[in-house]
Amino acid sequence: MGKIKYLALALLVIAATFYDFMGNDGTVESVDNVCEITITLSGDSSKTLSFDHPPTIAEVLEEARLENVYGFEMATVLDNNHNLYLSSSPGLISLNNATKDELESIKGIGPVTAKKIIEYRTNQPFLTVEEIMAVSGIGEKTYLKLREFLCL
Repeated sequence: MGKIKYLALALLVIAATFYDFMGNDGTVESVDNVCEITITLSGDSSKTLSFDHPPTIAEVLEEARLENVYGFEMATVLDNNHNLYLSSSPGLISLNNATKDELESIKGIGPVTAKKIIEYRTNQPFLTVEEIMAVSGIGEKTYLKLREFLCL
């Protein structure tokens, strides 16, 4: 049994030497680290844009050839699969500036939700309309009903 172990060890050493001789030094010459970040625009403009890095809103609007009539904070960085809703319809209610009464004028926002929105923006202004989903009680379904009435 001992001879078999020595024979297997010898074959392993020969195979390792042959493998090393063939030129594999264990280094990686290059790594393709290409990522694709997709941003979807909906509302006034419907487009899907691709970037090789997480873009700012400024970069997205520049790529889409749009001006910032929406009141966005241009330095905000968007993550992959972000849906940016763009609406410049007249009579929009500003999430960052509306009074409690103005917010309550939107169907689906009552006194409690209006108060939560104002409390949220007091701590941190809304950077995108989509951020309203961070307010307790406003999920995606409610957001989809409200977004056409809101701006920053």
